[in-house]
Amino acid sequence: MGKEILDENIGSLESSVVTVDDQQRGISDEMMDIRRNNSLINAELSMVQARLNSGAVGGAFDPQQMYKCRGTFVGHQGPVWCLCVSGDQLFSGSTDKTIKVWDTCTNYTCQKTLEGHEGIVLTLCVHGNSIFSGSADCSVIVWNIDTLEKEKMVKAHDHAVCTLVAADNKLFTGSLKSIKVWDVHTMELKQEFSNLNHWVRALVASGNFLYSGSFQTITIWDVNTLEVVHSLQTSGGSVYSITITNQYIVAGTYENNIHVWDRKTFSQVSTLTGHTGTVYALGVISAPGTTRLFSASYDRSLRVWNMEKMICTQTLIRHTGSVACLAVSRGIVFSGAVDGTVKVRWVTDRVGEERGEGMREGGMRVEFAIVFWARTLHPKSLTLDKLSMCIVDCFNDVQKCQQYPNKAVRCGSDGLNVIIWLLIRLPRSFQRSQRAAS
Repeated sequence: MGKEILDENIGSLESSVVTVDDQQRGISDEMMDIRRNNSLINAELSMVQARLNSGAVGGAFDPQQMYKCRGTFVGHQGPVWCLCVSGDQLFSGSTDKTIKVWDTCTNYTCQKTLEGHEGIVLTLCVHGNSIFSGSADCSVIVWNIDTLEKEKMVKAHDHAVCTLVAADNKLFTGSLKSIKVWDVHTMELKQEFSNLNHWVRALVASGNFLYSGSFQTITIWDVNTLEVVHSLQTSGGSVYSITITNQYIVAGTYENNIHVWDRKTFSQVSTLTGHTGTVYALGVISAPGTTRLFSASYDRSLRVWNMEKMICTQTLIRHTGSVACLAVSRGIVFSGAVDGTVKVRWVTDRVGEERGEGMREGGMRVEFAIVFWARTLHPKSLTLDKLSMCIVDCFNDVQKCQQYPNKAVRCGSDGLNVIIWLLIRLPRSFQRSQRAAS
């Protein structure tokens, strides 16, 4: 009898220990999220203070130019690692080994799911009426954009195909210490560059040049002769992303930084800091007199940079996982993340306006929101203490709005003026009434 009681007590104790372990793991995960969010806030505050201390002059805060999340494509069953735009179609590649084709013009739904890879889809690019996909299964598949059918599949490398790009009727693919050059029409191998110093994770073609990124190195190749023109050295570990503007060569690195070089002189002109994780992807939207750089990071954020002033003007945090890829087209920014979603953003016509049709599998979720509370901080009176107090006040007001379960605080800055506002997502009943009224 005593032995049975002892065994029962031991079993109860073991169960309690397991429960405590589970609770500790949960607390540890929550602490990691809190630390990550604190790091992002501290980075923002430091950036604002640095701009104030430098006495820099910036334009007034312009809410009309703030990028807003207008919807979310949902449907993938795993992280989204690559995006590519062709006309009104958005292509997304995922850990679920598929490529989804999304309509971005009319009904915002998934038109088709392309299957054929046996590994994670890591990279996509479009050339003519073909889309090329590279995968962890070491292959490249050629798809017809018009029919969305597979045309050809080749084993491209001995390791994962991390990146690919097409230029001058050539397809360039990057893998471990290797770049291969293929005929874009026949997929016949034309040339291989081996013995590179590490994984080639970034390939970008601009004008007559190909830019490749590997460990602390950007190599510039002549697309026609396939000769090396120049090499740039970084100090930020592996180069994960590259983009080219009219003036600059821009690279995102493993060690959270974005390096900027002059295209003509190859001299480094700036290092953009603020991310607290690897910069996985870069994109550019240019207009007369202004260039905006977009960066996607492991820290779950998407940042918007003013390239004339070399400052961050906005930090977008809507994903719940690392932001692994982005694509820009006609003023719209698409971002894909480890949370399995693709966010759609563009400049809104007024602050806080977000409209749409709700959420459905394989389609786009868009939510209504209103601006409930806002406060602007001006440069003459702005201090870190005042900004912190303003954020605390805003969160206190959030707590008072108990009747609204879905609330979000947004903060925007051009490095000088700061505005903080509280968004409240309206309940579905209101959304339905608004649609009926319209």
